[in-house]
Amino acid sequence: MGVGYLPQEASIFRGLTVEQNIRAILEVAEKKPDRREERLEELLNEFMISHLRSSLAITLSGGERRRVEIARALAANPSYMMLDEPLAGIDPIAVRDIRELVAKLKDLNIVDQSAKGGGVTPMSIAQRIVQKQSQTLALTPQLRQSIELLALSYQDLLEQISQTALENPFLELKESASSIEESSPVKDDNEETGEESNLWTGNSAFDTHNHRSNNSFETTPNADKFSHIADTPPSLREHLLQQANVTFQDIEERLIASQIIDEIDEAGYLEGQSLKSISRRLETPEENVRKIWEILRTFDPVGVFSHTLAECLEAQLKEKKLWQKGVELFLQNLEFVAKQDLKELKKITGWSQKKILSFLQDLKTLTPKPGLLFHNEPISIRIPDVIVEKKTTGQWQILLNPETLPKVLVNETYSTEILSDACDKETKSYVQNRLSEANWLVKALDQRATTMLKVSKVTMSRQISFLKHGIKSLLPLTLKDVSEKIEMHESTVSRAIAHKYVGTPRGIFPMKYFFTTSIASFTNTMLPPEKWTVE
Repeated sequence: MGVGYLPQEASIFRGLTVEQNIRAILEVAEKKPDRREERLEELLNEFMISHLRSSLAITLSGGERRRVEIARALAANPSYMMLDEPLAGIDPIAVRDIRELVAKLKDLNIVDQSAKGGGVTPMSIAQRIVQKQSQTLALTPQLRQSIELLALSYQDLLEQISQTALENPFLELKESASSIEESSPVKDDNEETGEESNLWTGNSAFDTHNHRSNNSFETTPNADKFSHIADTPPSLREHLLQQANVTFQDIEERLIASQIIDEIDEAGYLEGQSLKSISRRLETPEENVRKIWEILRTFDPVGVFSHTLAECLEAQLKEKKLWQKGVELFLQNLEFVAKQDLKELKKITGWSQKKILSFLQDLKTLTPKPGLLFHNEPISIRIPDVIVEKKTTGQWQILLNPETLPKVLVNETYSTEILSDACDKETKSYVQNRLSEANWLVKALDQRATTMLKVSKVTMSRQISFLKHGIKSLLPLTLKDVSEKIEMHESTVSRAIAHKYVGTPRGIFPMKYFFTTSIASFTNTMLPPEKWTVE
């Protein structure tokens, strides 16, 4: 009779991906390869973590981490499960999700034992958790929305705000600011001003991030909030970044890899001078960049990161074991291959006509533009959410990019007119509810911007030497370091850096790439403070 145990403390292997964490147990518990793969997919789907399978554990939020830990514990097929305070250290949003997962254990016929109170049934522990949390939490739809806004990309943000504006007649979405001066200033730190009242009158425009949903202000308890992810195939860039997250553990290697990935075109090709350009920009030897490039060339789809068509075809021929002596002559004379000039090809290679025709058939099975296999949308220049730059005075400044900050206004004039003409309670109630929802959204957007700015300042102030001297000067940083500095939960920091990019003089990088698995705190080793200007 096996017993599964989920300790209160984090037990996940932070240096492994979600899939690797679960697979590590399955390789011991399940001897049949087919059944092992089947069980892996079952657990990923059951716990709604399929979209995280290639994510490093260190990048997960508290709730996501707990999901993986429970899935990993169940991978061993235990007869009993012992949970030691499974909700400890989990933020309010994730508490409800984890509580529902615990309740689902009854469907697996697993007796659930609490380390704090002896053996009980799954349903009884679920009921106890519900009862306990209902006494301590007031998680309204608005509060849930405020938390969820933080973790989403600019594209999702714009999509959701547009949808919400269509549903709420008192919300107006203006075009993004075209310059820093046109954007509303974002207050930093814990500065309190009388301007907070404007959040409720709608007289100010604030930055935001958003959740992909049909209604931002209502949530369905049993809705699968990840359903839209499963329906959206990854882009080429996303597909390559997922592989890079698994392959590269070193922060320097990940940053170099992200820069190379950014250089490819829609077909998956690199410009001839891309590696040299990255080497100069990051102030690292070209040999280091070329080493990462060689590893990236092994990524799927085969042939991506090539400089020429010949390079691309060579990679695919070798992968399919079709490479043979004389093929290099074909690749050096592709103009004759395109014309199917058999006479010239026979002269160049010394092959028989039959052999040439056979090889030409092999060439037709290759993909000359491998990137187009993931061509969901044109590859555009990545727009950073945060910009870090050095002023002429020598001061560093960090600011939120106004191009990624939609302006959301509340039309109070319109609401006042409707209320003054309204005769029935139903109309007045509708107007008041929609107006309240609109004001709450504006406030949530302002809070998101403030949190992003706080996290970005601490993150990038840690990496000033990288900005000055290049990739060799990167320093370790963890979510805990930042959370302690800004006095917020680690899950909040995780959401603030999720799907966010920072633009620096050395390039545009995923914010999460500046975080490592290092457990060393930088509290006592912070670089000498430099002046930061918030605009």
